[in-house]
Amino acid sequence: MRGVIPLTVACAVLFAACGSAASPFEEVKTGQTAAEARNEAPSRRPDWLPDNIPLPDDLVIFETRRMRLPGDSSVGYSLKGYTWQSLDAPAVTAGLREKLLAAGYRPEGNAGAVTPQLVQFSGNGLAEGTTAFLQVDSGGDYLILSLSINR
Repeated sequence: MRGVIPLTVACAVLFAACGSAASPFEEVKTGQTAAEARNEAPSRRPDWLPDNIPLPDDLVIFETRRMRLPGDSSVGYSLKGYTWQSLDAPAVTAGLREKLLAAGYRPEGNAGAVTPQLVQFSGNGLAEGTTAFLQVDSGGDYLILSLSINR
């Protein structure tokens, strides 16, 4: 009987540890304002981001996320960053769209007519059947770039 109680406790601890797997969400936020971030341009390119996905040269990333839900075969990533390269959001978006297409990505959905600051694309190594999003929004004296992909 003495050996049964410690064994039971050890098994309970082991099963509890197995059930408490790491969260599917990993997030990094710098908490910087655009003015604070500008002095640190550019940020290091995330390891998960394919080299052929273009980013503005002066991009300072202030948020990244990684998400993999149970049962998913792909991992979702997103980032947000500030840029001051140009304050013309539609022009910046058009330039990024051209670079994505030149790198072999396929355009999906929006051709820019309805929302000129949004690029939807797929293929070229991204998870099959998923669409990636790249959006550029005006923040006043800076732009915010948002990118979401599945790999």
